[in-house]
Amino acid sequence: MHIKLTHITSALAIAAASLLGACKNDSFSIEAKIEGLGDREVTIVYANSYGVQSQSVTSHNDVIKYEGYAPQTTVVNLVMPDGMPTIRTAAINGDNIKLKGMLGSPYPSAIKGGDTAHEWLKFISEHLTQVENNASTGELNPEIAEYVKANPKSVVSTLLLIYNYDPLFNNETADSLLNIISDEAKPVYMISTYNALRNELNKANRSRGYYQFTLPTLNGKWEAFSRPDKGYALIWAWSDDDRNHRQCVDSIKRLESLYGKRLAVSTILIDADTMRWRSRIKSDSITQWSHYWAPGGPNSPSIKSFGLMRTPTVLLIDSFGANPYRGNSIAAAEKLIKDNDAKRSKIKLIR
Repeated sequence: MHIKLTHITSALAIAAASLLGACKNDSFSIEAKIEGLGDREVTIVYANSYGVQSQSVTSHNDVIKYEGYAPQTTVVNLVMPDGMPTIRTAAINGDNIKLKGMLGSPYPSAIKGGDTAHEWLKFISEHLTQVENNASTGELNPEIAEYVKANPKSVVSTLLLIYNYDPLFNNETADSLLNIISDEAKPVYMISTYNALRNELNKANRSRGYYQFTLPTLNGKWEAFSRPDKGYALIWAWSDDDRNHRQCVDSIKRLESLYGKRLAVSTILIDADTMRWRSRIKSDSITQWSHYWAPGGPNSPSIKSFGLMRTPTVLLIDSFGANPYRGNSIAAAEKLIKDNDAKRSKIKLIR
């Protein structure tokens, strides 16, 4: 599913929320008390029929109050200035949600109001230890799958699948579970919010230069990666279980043959087991690339901020440290390079 997000100004969003907020059922409200927050500026990120909303709100004595507009269930994220999410909940017009939480935890410790938000938190609370470990182990996946199969008409099924299921080694299962859920239980704004949050994290991470990471390589030494001096760097995060592994290798080889020294290729293996790592690289005939291994998988400190949700993932980094492409389509990355080259060719120097 590819969803184009439409952005509008914060002023327009606030005006729309204010007008519609006159009637209780035409708005939602959130009052969040987050221990350790103090008096800070927090960005509220969610999506509605006007597009993605990204608005700043200042907390006072750990408390944030916000009123918004969401005709379908959406996920409201409270994002800190450094780009990391503080807490999230689900909301729809008519909800008056009061929640408590702690700085650094994405889940409320208590919540009142909002049936969907309450049901989501109930599942999380019952499986809290598994939720915390799931990003690296996937141990909660079977229970989420059972919930989805038993509740195909529940929006909570979509929430669990998008925000709590680990698809890194279960891509096909994740897609099949999403197909089980009925259309009415998959609000488009919820999907949009998820994509928008990822964009917010990427912007903040780029500003911190997060594409400079250090990981072990094939020779057993820890080596650093940084942005290229010129051209592009292509980072390919992969798992040995990727069903289209061979296709990715061939596509990247072709791209490399087209751009030569203008394209430096690096790979990151996110598997816990490296037994076949070296032999796989040798059989793929890609020993000339830089090969890294993330010992802790997607939660390795060096790449945790990548927010890897599944493999394969391709990141294109330019010489300015920007990330013009992130996704799973090498063809899309190639198109972006071509488009950029075409723009540069039209630039005329004035002497």
